[in-house]
Amino acid sequence: MYGAVKQVFWAGLSQKGSRSFLKPVLCDIGQALYTAPCRQTDPSVKPLKGDGGARVSEIVAPHDMDTYRAVYRLSRAL
Repeated sequence: MYGAVKQVFWAGLSQKGSRSFLKPVLCDIGQALYTAPCRQTDPSVKPLKGDGGARVSEIVAPHDMDTYRAVYRLSRAL
């Protein structure tokens, strides 16, 4: 089992914007975000190119003829 689930903190209007995604896309992105703090890597996640060393990851969720993307960065515990 993964253990305690860590809280997701949304930047700016990102949470509101993600609500426009289709439900299957939200499920795919949610699964990838769930596995990230558990030191697991979802197959849809890859390092974001040109992130300037900030260790930013990108989730790619294809659906029908569209591709949805979300980016995230894990922060250290306070």
